[in-house]
Amino acid sequence: MPKSDLSLNVCLVLSVLLVFSCVQAPEDTAASAQAVSLLGEELYATEPSAAALEKYAEAKKNFEQAPGSADALIWYGRRTAYLGQYREAIEIYTEGIKQFPEDARIYRHRGHRFISVR
Repeated sequence: MPKSDLSLNVCLVLSVLLVFSCVQAPEDTAASAQAVSLLGEELYATEPSAAALEKYAEAKKNFEQAPGSADALIWYGRRTAYLGQYREAIEIYTEGIKQFPEDARIYRHRGHRFISVR
């Protein structure tokens, strides 16, 4: 394949990816779906296991008992995300950033959840 054809193909693929990445979710989707695929399909969380719910409840309890602990906040956010509740986890981390603005771990975890919801 000539070099100019390869460059054209690369440009075409990048253009298609750019168009699909710009698809926005409908306004009411944020309340029901956890994310929207690159093709515009709404993505929902699956039913969590009993073990995941138990670990979530423990993390939430630990956070409520130690609201000044960045570690407790991080685990509360992680356990929330493990349930597929990415938007709620983002809110937890956003509040954590207000409380612990110097803790880079919270920014990292929130960034991962932003990637999850695209």
